This record gives sequence, C-alpha cells and structure tokens, in this order.
Amino acid sequence: MVEPTLPLGEAAKCALISMDSTLKSNISVGLPLDLLVYEGDSLRVTRFVNIDEKNAYFRMIRDTWGQRLRQVFGEINDPEWDAAAPAEFPLARQGDGDRWGQPVRATRERAGTQD
Repeated sequence: MVEPTLPLGEAAKCALISMDSTLKSNISVGLPLDLLVYEGDSLRVTRFVNIDEKNAYFRMIRDTWGQRLRQVFGEINDPEWDAAAPAEFPLARQGDGDRWGQPVRATRERAGTQD
C-alpha cells in the first residue's frame, strides 16, 4: 500500500492510521502527536501539525478505522481447527494435527545428577 509514488496526503493518512493502532496497542504511546511532512529531496518542512484529542481529522480517522475494522472482523469466518472438517480456509493442514497438536516444551537438565 505504501510505496515511493504515494501522494503525501495518502502517506500522511497511512501514518495517522498506523499511529492510531499504536496508541491503542501500546500504553506507553500517547497523544499529542507531531506530524511533520517534507517533500523528497527538499529537507524543508512543508506541513506540520500537533495532533491532540481535539483534532477533528484524527478523531474521524480513529472512529472510521475502528468501525470499518470491526465490520471486516465480523465478516471473516472463525478459524476451523479440525483439518478434516470442510472449510474454505482451514486453519490446520491435513495430516499436521498430531505433529503440531501440542506446544514444544523445553526441558531443563538438573545439575549434579548422575546415572
């Protein structure tokens, strides 16, 4: 989605959506955010904004992205854990049930034991 030819407005939108996700998933990150934009090869600030909880555009992104994400989440089927059951997109692969059915557990050797 993000590539060098992406217009600055769309790139800023992607950055703000990413920051919204970061704010929701990382308690150590919070508002305000500083968004600074400069055009390629200029090293001159062309746009700058300080974004706080009152910023209308950021609130719109937060609300819209959250609503659409919940919508898409609701449209995706739950995973089918049984590889033998019919499913368009099975979670497990046929024949891998026994091989991957349990987590791998590391064992610790006891120091000073002899056989």
